[in-house]
Amino acid sequence: GRHGTFDDGLALLPEIASLGFDVIYFTPIQPIGRTNRKGKNNSLTAGPDDPGSPYAIGGEEGGHDAIHPELGTLDDFRRFVAACRERNMEVALDFAIQCSPDHPWLKEHPEWFKQRPDGSVKYAENPPKKYEDIVNPDFFCADRAALWAALRDVILFWAGQGVNIFRVDNPHTKPLAFWEWMIKEVQAQYPQVIFLSEAFTRPKLMRGLAKLGFSRSY
Repeated sequence: GRHGTFDDGLALLPEIASLGFDVIYFTPIQPIGRTNRKGKNNSLTAGPDDPGSPYAIGGEEGGHDAIHPELGTLDDFRRFVAACRERNMEVALDFAIQCSPDHPWLKEHPEWFKQRPDGSVKYAENPPKKYEDIVNPDFFCADRAALWAALRDVILFWAGQGVNIFRVDNPHTKPLAFWEWMIKEVQAQYPQVIFLSEAFTRPKLMRGLAKLGFSRSY
């Protein structure tokens, strides 16, 4: 009956370590948007207590470099990472390049998203699935250099908090040139960081992702 926190997770680490696990993986820990929030079973109507999808990243509390306030603070997260290290475990974070309509980037950098003629932003789709609570950045926008740098800086921020493993959501649907550039940029500062490719695609593209720097598929 209560939202879990990083401190709650701390209490579970001894048991998890005793089972032989060496990685603690988190789905997105960022704030969750409220606009078009999904309810139970992908319902388009969310109840007052529905948390929404963690992949609808970003809200008034912040974007990809923020933490959902109900999980705890950044200091709490750092303490969790340190406690994992003491037990020879690593923390793996999800890196999903998608935003809720409430993500700060939509106000600060509307040019990073494709606009309809009426000024609205098209929500994400993967037919037959529809993600009304998510919008995707435009990797080929006119200001793409700034967008790519901002995404790289998200990884650098979390690497600076001690995270060495990133499970990347659907990398095969993003430009391969971005991954080649971004992984090289990150590993120049944090050579120990590895990227896991969560890609449901054909072997040739999987090999291509590996050649660009993904350590293995997920």
